[in-house]
Amino acid sequence: MLLWATGFPVIDRLLHDWDPLLLVLIRLGLAGVVLALFQPLMRTAYNWRTLPWRQVLWIGGAGLGGSALCLVWSQKYADPVTIAVLATTIPLVSAIMGALAGEERLSPRLLLAIACAMAGGMLTSLDFSGQTVGFRGGEVLALLSVVLWTWYSRASVAQLDQMPAYPKAVVTLLAGALVLLPLVLGGAMSGALALRYALTPYHLGLLAWMAIASVGLSMVFWLAGAKHLGVTIASMHQNAVPFYVLLFALLAGASVQAAQVLGALLVVCGAVLAQLPSR
Repeated sequence: MLLWATGFPVIDRLLHDWDPLLLVLIRLGLAGVVLALFQPLMRTAYNWRTLPWRQVLWIGGAGLGGSALCLVWSQKYADPVTIAVLATTIPLVSAIMGALAGEERLSPRLLLAIACAMAGGMLTSLDFSGQTVGFRGGEVLALLSVVLWTWYSRASVAQLDQMPAYPKAVVTLLAGALVLLPLVLGGAMSGALALRYALTPYHLGLLAWMAIASVGLSMVFWLAGAKHLGVTIASMHQNAVPFYVLLFALLAGASVQAAQVLGALLVVCGAVLAQLPSR
């Protein structure tokens, strides 16, 4: 989550000179390519000939690519505060998916842990500047993005369980980029999408950090953590990401409010409560 959080200020700077949809394509594709290049250095070899291509293309394309696409569109038609609040519902969505599939039991302790994590995530995500929040239509896309991301995480753990986290991250990232590529090319050729981009040394450095650390390595760690903890518990830690971003801003001279610190503590309490061993 710390690595993932470093990507938010990086993306914020890149969006000044890059088209959002093109940047999403570059995020997924470049991260997948960089991880693939470093794959030979991994001690654990993987037999790529046995790769379940249909499952990979479906999970990575529909789940990861679809989630990224919906998130970009939602940011155009929804309030950013609302999107941040909806993002805190990932543990709840995961728990509901697990209960419907018969894989998880919605115990009172788990529900309390999810409530703490969601409340904490909302406190750390909310904008306390007095900005008004209203329904603008993109909220549906934001919620769909949450559902697709949760499904991607659960399907990657369950259906691709024989693959180590590293090659799993490589192929699903590339599959997600493969889905977005025709949209970007089609939009550019039709004139509907203006491909704004900048390739100065400053921008290339930001892209390198985003591909290697904030997307590439964080995806590997996420898939590994979700396999050991379960997606529901692992996603509770995601709700602390806004607080980490605030800490980075604090180092740059910004201020952190007491409510946001309380939110981070609630997220920690929820994650710890969910991970306590059963009697």
